[in-house]
Amino acid sequence: MISWKEDCTLFKFEGGDFLDKIADHHTSTFEKISYKKINESTLEIAYSWIDPVRMKDKLIAREQRDVNFWVFIDVGVLCCFSNSESSITYAISKLSHIYDLELNKINTYQYWKDIFLNKHKILFAELIGIHIKKYSTAADHRDISKISVNSISLSEIEGFIRSDLLTSLTFQFKLQTFYLDATSVLSFPDTSKEKMIFEVIEKIVKDI
Repeated sequence: MISWKEDCTLFKFEGGDFLDKIADHHTSTFEKISYKKINESTLEIAYSWIDPVRMKDKLIAREQRDVNFWVFIDVGVLCCFSNSESSITYAISKLSHIYDLELNKINTYQYWKDIFLNKHKILFAELIGIHIKKYSTAADHRDISKISVNSISLSEIEGFIRSDLLTSLTFQFKLQTFYLDATSVLSFPDTSKEKMIFEVIEKIVKDI
């Protein structure tokens, strides 16, 4: 079971013999890497390290950081779980070095926008809501507005999707809701079950 983080980012990779290189990799005192097979074509990797916290060049604390990965070996996609962009950058750099990988972030957001505009649906999930930027008023200071796609016409949906006002999309697959923001970060409600999250992500990586 992963140390749950709600946000995940997808990367395409080339190269990497994960099982052999994990077995050969010796971590230091301040880092740990472990893995397990989820199924014959998917690997789970947990990477943790101690990050020194400094103030004015003085070490004041040590903070443990964790990033988890699902590696879909047969399609060459790596799913990275973390809510910290800096932790993702560090962990991705580390994995690239250990496994001799070339990793490139997948622009899932643009990919799905294009599919919707061409087909009016995502391959396996239903678009149920959009979030758009708006100008705040004296009565309403919120700068993001959530709109149900059932409350507007298809032409209005297309207009929002084509505009630069769109910040995220809300989807539903079976009973599972999930979100995709403009930076291609996927997120799930914190009540989501890992089994369903895996099913959603597995479908996403096989569609891309």
